[in-house]
Amino acid sequence: MNKAVVVKTNDPKNRETTLYMEGPVDVCATISPKFVRFSGPAGQKMIQKVTIAPNPKYPFRIKGTRQVPLNTSQFRHALEKTPNGWVLTIENLWPSKGGYFGSIYLDTDSKTCQSLRVEVQGDIFFPAVKQLPVSPPQGK
Repeated sequence: MNKAVVVKTNDPKNRETTLYMEGPVDVCATISPKFVRFSGPAGQKMIQKVTIAPNPKYPFRIKGTRQVPLNTSQFRHALEKTPNGWVLTIENLWPSKGGYFGSIYLDTDSKTCQSLRVEVQGDIFFPAVKQLPVSPPQGK
């Protein structure tokens, strides 16, 4: 990771100082994918699965899940334990044209990684209208 931070001070000679930080960053878990996007016609069943694999350096258990916003008409989720972690299944529930954005928080028993987040977005559009074949005009 490389980051630059500008620090502002009240020192008249050095009003701003740039600090550069560099170093490895450990993750608590590998989450794949980190972001779920549903895009499709209204009424189409859309489900995506997210895998959560804990980093062996930071073992944890998932105590519970929270969905934000709490509007459960947008999407729902279920968490299943696997030998290597968990699978989070997310299903779009949005019934008509429109969009939404939310997050699922996985609350853990770890002091290092208290909560993990998966973002969810929906971009739902009207289903395509099927064109019926046009019959040639009947002659007289």
